Amino acid sequence: MDRPPPLILLANHAGDDWSALELVLRARGFRVTSSTSLRSTLATIGKERPTVLVLAPLLDPERESQEARRIGVSRLPLPEAGASRIPLLLVLEPDAPFASLSAFEAGLGPLDGLARRPLTVEQAVFEIERILRQSDDVRRLRDQSIRDYGTGLFNHRHLIDERLPEEFQRARRRGHPLSLLLIDLDNFKRLNTETSYPFANEVLATFAETLNREKRREDIAFRYGGDEFILLLPETDQTNAQAAAERLRDALRRTIDVGGGEKWQVTSSIGGSTYYPPIREGGREGAREGARDTTPPVRLIERANEALKEAKKKKDCVRFYREEVREEPPAPEPPTRREGRGERR
Repeated sequence: MDRPPPLILLANHAGDDWSALELVLRARGFRVTSSTSLRSTLATIGKERPTVLVLAPLLDPERESQEARRIGVSRLPLPEAGASRIPLLLVLEPDAPFASLSAFEAGLGPLDGLARRPLTVEQAVFEIERILRQSDDVRRLRDQSIRDYGTGLFNHRHLIDERLPEEFQRARRRGHPLSLLLIDLDNFKRLNTETSYPFANEVLATFAETLNREKRREDIAFRYGGDEFILLLPETDQTNAQAAAERLRDALRRTIDVGGGEKWQVTSSIGGSTYYPPIREGGREGAREGARDTTPPVRLIERANEALKEAKKKKDCVRFYREEVREEPPAPEPPTRREGRGERR
C-alpha cells in the first residue's frame, strides 16, 4: 500500500500570514494542516501525527515554558516499532538571542531546523524538504538496524532489547495477557544439506512471508535465528494463542519441489507460552500498586522453548508451556471440643 504524502503542520501561534506558504506546499504535493493555538496544535497532533511540525511560538520561552513542554511531550516517539520523534522547524523572532533558543529547546526537545521571522516561502520550503530528507535517512538506517536482511522481519536484537520488554511492560500496565510463539522449521538442517544454500534461503524467505501474511495486524513477527521465528501476540490468552498457533501451522505447511522429481514437505513445530500479570486486589488483572512483579521478559521465550522441545519430539504440532500445578495438602480439620481440651477421666 502506498504511503500518503507527508503531512506538514503549520503551528502559527505568533499570528503570521502563512497562506502563501500553505499554497506552495500543497502545490508541491504535501498535505498541509494549520493551527493557531496550543490547544488546536495538540488536538491536531493527537488526531494525526504530522511528518514535520513548523512552529512559530509565543515571544517569551521562559514565560511560556509549560506550553513548550506540552508540545515537547507530544513530539515524543510512540511505542510502535520504528516510531520516531516529530521533526520540528522552529521559527524565532528576528532579534531573538541565542539564550532564548536554548530555553525553547529545553521544553520543546531537540530542534531539526531553525528559521527567523518573517518566514519566507523559499526558506520554509527549503528547510522542510531538508528535514524530510534527513528524517528519511534516519528512518532508513533505523529500519536496517532492526530488520533481518534475509526475511525482512524484525531481528533478534530488536526483540530482546526493545519490543519484548515494551510489550511486557504494556501487559503489566494494562493487566492483559501476552503470548509468544516460538516456531521452528522441521528438518531444515537436512534440507539445507541436501539442497543448495540459496534454495534453503528461499524457503526461509517464503516461510517468513507466509508468517507475516497470516498473523494479525497487532501481532509482531521476528526471525529469532537460523530456522526459528517468534510471533508476539499482545492481549492474547493461552486459549486464543493456541488456536492461532494451530491456524498458523496449517498455513505454513506446504510441499516444495527440490529438483530431480523429489518433493519436500515443509512443516513447523510451535512452542508457546503466555504471561499473565499479577492479580489486583478485587480480582482484576494487572500489577497491584506497590507490588513488584519480578518475572523477566526473557522468561516468556525460555518457557516457549521448553514447549518447543516437546513439540519437536513429534514434529508438525503445537505444544504450550504449562507450569506444574502442585496441590496443597488438605488443611487439618479443627480439633473437636473434646480433642482440644482432653478427655475427663
